[in-house]
Amino acid sequence: MHIKPQHCKKKTDFSSLTLGFLSNLSFAKGIKRAVDTIKELNKLNCNSRLIIAGPYEDDLTKFYLKEQLNLFPKYLSYSGAISHSKIGSFFNLIDVFIFPSLYRNEAQPNVVLEAMAYGIPVISLDRGCILSDIIPGTGFVFEESIFFANSAAVLIKNDYRDWE
Repeated sequence: MHIKPQHCKKKTDFSSLTLGFLSNLSFAKGIKRAVDTIKELNKLNCNSRLIIAGPYEDDLTKFYLKEQLNLFPKYLSYSGAISHSKIGSFFNLIDVFIFPSLYRNEAQPNVVLEAMAYGIPVISLDRGCILSDIIPGTGFVFEESIFFANSAAVLIKNDYRDWE
């Protein structure tokens, strides 16, 4: 299901886009899909970067992300774990929030609701309650079977300006 955002914060400079991913960092929660999304966007000549925030779930995730940060410093950054009092600062830095989680126990992630509350469009996979939580006009939800990175990148490149 796709919902066209209409109630999102207004962006006036389209020369670059900043995506955000905030979660407990693990492969199940979508760290690789998030990194792959920003790679796909840049392959499509969309000047963009991804700010990643959250604690590492395990050493394998930590190793993977550090490797990616070293390989792609121009469009990847890591802000570490963010306290709840600083979440607003995180959302003020980004244009689009991506949440490509396939975590089997995903229920109703607060971070998706918080992104919408800050007027940030959300692009997510359909997991738990996410589909029913996305308020019309605030995001896009893809079926789990879709190749998230490519689909999200094409959606952002082709449609982001229309979300305004």
